[in-house]
Amino acid sequence: MNMNDLETRMLRMLDGELSADEAAELEQVLIASPEARAVWHRVSHIHSALETRFAASQTIAESVPVPMSRVLEEQRRKVIRISVMGAAAAVVIVAAVLWMISSPEPEPGTASFRVASGTAFRLSHNASGKAPMGNSLTVGSSLIIEHGVAEIRLPHDVRALVEGPALLTMQDDRTLKFDTGRGLFEVPTEQGQGFTVITPHQQIVDLGTSFAIDVNPGNRMVNLHVIDGQVRVDTLDGNEGEVLQAPRSVRLDGGKIDGSIAMGNFLKKLPAKLKTIFEDDFEYGLLAEHPYSVTMDPSLVTNLKGRRSGGISSDQPWTFRTTSGAPDSIPVRNAGFEEGKVKLSHGQPIPAWYPIAGGTGWGTDTSRSGLLPTEGEFFGRVFSGRRLKQKLPVQIVAGTTYVLTVDCGFGRNSVSTIRLWGSDAGPDVALAEKTIHSKSSGWRKNEHLVFSATEEHASDQTLGILLTCKSGEFAAFDRVRLGTLDGTPAGILTHDGMPSATDAKSPPQIISLFPKANSTDFHPSHAMRMVFDQPIRSGQGRVIVRDEGRDHETTLIAGSKLLKIDGGTLSFLPRLRLKDGETSMGHLSGWKINAWAGVFNPSGNGTWYRDEMLDDQSDTEGALATMHGPIMATIQPNPSGKGISRDIGTITADTRYMVTTAVGVRSNTPADSGKFAGYVMRLRSGDTLLAEISSSAPPCAPNNLANVGFSWDSSALPEGVAAGDPLVLEIAPHAGTDGYLDIDAIRVTATALQD
Repeated sequence: MNMNDLETRMLRMLDGELSADEAAELEQVLIASPEARAVWHRVSHIHSALETRFAASQTIAESVPVPMSRVLEEQRRKVIRISVMGAAAAVVIVAAVLWMISSPEPEPGTASFRVASGTAFRLSHNASGKAPMGNSLTVGSSLIIEHGVAEIRLPHDVRALVEGPALLTMQDDRTLKFDTGRGLFEVPTEQGQGFTVITPHQQIVDLGTSFAIDVNPGNRMVNLHVIDGQVRVDTLDGNEGEVLQAPRSVRLDGGKIDGSIAMGNFLKKLPAKLKTIFEDDFEYGLLAEHPYSVTMDPSLVTNLKGRRSGGISSDQPWTFRTTSGAPDSIPVRNAGFEEGKVKLSHGQPIPAWYPIAGGTGWGTDTSRSGLLPTEGEFFGRVFSGRRLKQKLPVQIVAGTTYVLTVDCGFGRNSVSTIRLWGSDAGPDVALAEKTIHSKSSGWRKNEHLVFSATEEHASDQTLGILLTCKSGEFAAFDRVRLGTLDGTPAGILTHDGMPSATDAKSPPQIISLFPKANSTDFHPSHAMRMVFDQPIRSGQGRVIVRDEGRDHETTLIAGSKLLKIDGGTLSFLPRLRLKDGETSMGHLSGWKINAWAGVFNPSGNGTWYRDEMLDDQSDTEGALATMHGPIMATIQPNPSGKGISRDIGTITADTRYMVTTAVGVRSNTPADSGKFAGYVMRLRSGDTLLAEISSSAPPCAPNNLANVGFSWDSSALPEGVAAGDPLVLEIAPHAGTDGYLDIDAIRVTATALQD
């Protein structure tokens, strides 16, 4: 690799455009070459200076050449993501190179650490004290491992091997504060006895041993594994507790033992390198119901002999329009409450909706208390205690997820409900129900209710809809829609079967486009692709994807991770763009969704979130605190507890898989009345559960984010599972949650198990 290529690759890495393989190759060059490291320092200092110049609200601390989190490209945001994903490529290089060139021997009373290549971490020191040299901890120093593994050498020969996500702080030369993470601690000498790990719930005191702990954010229970020797479990106020002899594994509730558990698997050696097998930060894709155009430089791809493509001419772009991204529609009569444009007076039933004998106080309106229809000329309206119901000719099918979407309007201090019911029990028994509050008049558009049918529901019964004003002045309804989630995995699509290759002297020609030119039925969760008449390889140039609806365009450059070549197929996704506070439900690029899910862009640190689905007119409406964007995934809970899933590869024998993600809880009710029933994140192969992290408590305060994760070893595979079988990642909120489960920065890495 010559110096020009080296500088180009460094700049691409700093801009977040380097693939995992290219980053690994660059890392090896930097490790092996002092000259390359000198170039790295020069390039990164220039890049840092430019970031400081153009990111006016950011201050790059001290003289570190590259920030630990990627400054969001194109200066489009002024906050640094707290998640693990933005730092992935830069941290690999920084952790490997700075470790080699700036890690002097630690001073007395300090602890040194090193990390596996591929680890994302941050280090901070007590501002009132002197920061130690190199990769060291002193009293007050904190190490945050967002993903990966670190080995820490503490005074008195104490060794810790910590797996992220983790947060630990050195309290003194014999005490480590361990807020979250998985850690193995070895104390081989008498001088180290008395070494103490303080969790948020207890103190674990070494009495000459090795032990391991597992502390999850938001979970009071802590898992303790005494591997050798003995430990003592004390309370946080210092009262001495029970002494545990090895081998023993228990679940701790404060200073008390809550029960025995199976011995866990913990890394005993620092891995040389972590291989990223899957990552997603939900920042790529298309918006629903938007017109797009695509142009391509002829030099972007060539055939295998270097002949350039004809490309797409700039004056004749490839155009298409995305669909709504919403579920497949099921006809609901009077969805917009139109019936021959005849206004119905109070007491008369709305056609197709179930009449109430002698009932009054329901019908249609063209306006009321300042409300105008959200679609058409009429909306349905009921006074307090009244309801609209409709039985549909739609038979319930097991395994199908149904989504009811309604625009809900309110009079003063009104409460309404939307319900799905089955013909077996009738409208008084809910299959799924949602209550919606409002303190003032107005519309809350696109209120969603999700119902996942099981075999129990598939008894030849049909579905029905119920709309009710429970209390208050009145409730109004418009655009009532019922659909099903198709559940089809989406993502990078490849051409199935290549046509016969043409003469190597002829340039590759585009023979098909996905979606077709001028298409209006392209789902926004899919990737675009161009299929050529012969195998192709990357050249030089750009693909420009333009959102004509917003007058915005994204440029994808040859060699970018967003452009994928497979045989004769070029597949690509642009960076997703959402305005601050904007939500786009009904699609997640590349994921199978079994709940009502989508993407949203939080407004930023400490600002208010003004999405209509969250605006409850309370003092706590949508405050996002420290949620940072720009894009996250969001999942609305449903009675079945389903969520999203994705195939992330196949199982490799004797491998440790590490899974992390940033999890947030966003409430749609006032803070003192909302509840969060928990979440689960799993690895599966077929119907077999391999490993999971499940919590009935939020990992952090509402409208915040916390990193959570778990590990799984494939050294002992369950019955019926073999190497090469599919590996699937699932994430879901538990049923009964108020609000939304938000996730970001999912990362899965693998490392070979060592003897």
